[in-house]
Amino acid sequence: SIQEVIVRTKDPNLILEKAVERIEKNYHTQTPILLTSFYRETIKKEEQLTSVSEALIKIYKPNNKFFQSPQIKVLKSRKTIDYSKKDSVMLKLKAGLEAILFLDIVDERISFINAHNRGLYSYSLDDISYFNQKDVYVISFEPAKETTMPLYTGKLYINLENLAIIGAEFHLNKENIDKVSESLIIKKKWDIKVKPKTTSYYVSYKNSNGKYYLNHIRGDLTFKIRRKGELFGDDFHVSFEMVTNNIRTQNINKFKSDETAKLHKIFIEQIGKYDSEFWGDYNYIKANEPIQKTIRRLNSRI
Repeated sequence: SIQEVIVRTKDPNLILEKAVERIEKNYHTQTPILLTSFYRETIKKEEQLTSVSEALIKIYKPNNKFFQSPQIKVLKSRKTIDYSKKDSVMLKLKAGLEAILFLDIVDERISFINAHNRGLYSYSLDDISYFNQKDVYVISFEPAKETTMPLYTGKLYINLENLAIIGAEFHLNKENIDKVSESLIIKKKWDIKVKPKTTSYYVSYKNSNGKYYLNHIRGDLTFKIRRKGELFGDDFHVSFEMVTNNIRTQNINKFKSDETAKLHKIFIEQIGKYDSEFWGDYNYIKANEPIQKTIRRLNSRI
């Protein structure tokens, strides 16, 4: 007898095609699911923190988006703003909650996964590597054609064993940032010019009982803000992040309309007065703390 040999393809387009074909098998798509997650937005001027907003949320994912859309319900939320910095009100993130739904790249079939748009990209197999404790194909992609729609550059991580897409890192280049700049930010004064500089996104999925679920999303955006008449401006760094803490797959119902968050609105403006009992004995914000550590620190309270 000889040792078993597994022959793997090196064609990145075929690997991605097979991964998409296996989405129904690898992910929980047949029935609704409910995710309990922690969400945070931060804004920094240069290296100085100007605002933090965070919340405990529930995300309803339907099984058929042709008839229902995902929903988010905010259970608890709070914010802190440094009003001593005038520029803290000049930049606010648009639709952060909506963004975390869009960045569920498997569920939303983002352009570099969508079969109808894959012709707009070129793909290459970089390596067989290790991602989140799994052996993975690392597939790089970049725009291959000019188009009016924004295209991304980045990497996909596909599980070697079952071809599940378990992660992605991607960004918009300069030309594509300009196409979506108005959808990223809101400026509050006419004499302020806001120019996006960089965007980067990260998403990962976690296996639970044989099915994959949305686990971690992070977006990082950098803007240059300049007042009219000034030669130089300041760099602002905006980040939003979500980590799933709990998954339910049984007895799931959609939220009532009056319970859902306004996804396209500015999240920090939807938060009311400060809740001094937000986390009980753990009621303090560590803005620079990795969100996974925050989850562990607050886990007993969720």
